[in-house]
Amino acid sequence: MGIVAGGKTQISANTAAITSGDNIASYLIDAAGNLFTSSLVGAKYHLDTYDAGSKVEDVAHVSGDVLNTYAVRSDTATALGADGDYVPFITDADGKLWTAASLPAIQDFTKAEDSASTTGDILAIMGVVRNDVAGSQVSADGDYAWMQQNKVGEMRVANKAETAILQQVITVGTTAVALPATPLAARKNVMVQMLSGGSLYIGSATVTSSGATRGPLLGRGGFVTLDVSDDIDVYGIADAAGKDVAVLEMA
Repeated sequence: MGIVAGGKTQISANTAAITSGDNIASYLIDAAGNLFTSSLVGAKYHLDTYDAGSKVEDVAHVSGDVLNTYAVRSDTATALGADGDYVPFITDADGKLWTAASLPAIQDFTKAEDSASTTGDILAIMGVVRNDVAGSQVSADGDYAWMQQNKVGEMRVANKAETAILQQVITVGTTAVALPATPLAARKNVMVQMLSGGSLYIGSATVTSSGATRGPLLGRGGFVTLDVSDDIDVYGIADAAGKDVAVLEMA
């Protein structure tokens, strides 16, 4: 039943100010007769209510709760809207939420240069690349690169030759000469053997056969194996001209 006041009829009266109502007005009330109010939000009035899907912060979940946030099954990760559109979350066929594959910039297992190790540190599992032919897989000195393994799963390290072998005889005299003149690419080690009689001295480009810069001595048949890369040149000098020296390189 309506209430008539001031010549106006209201279906549900605002008893505080009946005369301010319209000729015909309706009001929303709950089961206890409480009047629903409204608030101005973004130039529009919205009822001050919570529906079944609205949850107060820190309230515990209860089985059967109705939620306002939904996900859509999408077996293939595909955008469901244009840039700037509201879109639902999407899950795969197993119900797993599709997320970006990238990791945050800093994780527990990332460590700053020169930082000290701490017991219980979390470390990442390192990956390696199979590379049947030894060689760098990056374009320039200073680039980040993968660790490598050979075709049988062994980690590639600097002291194992598996690419090439090269032998030659070089004539050495009383002036230091390189053994050999052009090193084998990616060389791991080189063996030098004196074939002739007399003495051979080995060392750097400044090696001599006497004095303070004299190198280690090899007599006839004597040899030495040096673990040096192709970045280091080995030189030899003899006590007389025309000495034959055998050189064996491995890479």
